[in-house]
Amino acid sequence: MKKSSFLLALFWVLAACIRGESELFTSIPTERSGISFENTLTPKEDLNILDYLYFYNGGGVAVGDVNND
Repeated sequence: MKKSSFLLALFWVLAACIRGESELFTSIPTERSGISFENTLTPKEDLNILDYLYFYNGGGVAVGDVNND
């Protein structure tokens, strides 16, 4: 099942490339999506990426679950 899902996703991406689409994702305004989130981080002398390795963790958005966890 996992292999067929992977192949289907690969086919979808390749089909989009063949059609000549330049963008896979487009930006949607907050008013339309209903999601208003901003991950604003202000580095300080004692809180920065060099001293605190996990400073920027949580700055992304999950789109899918790859490994079913």
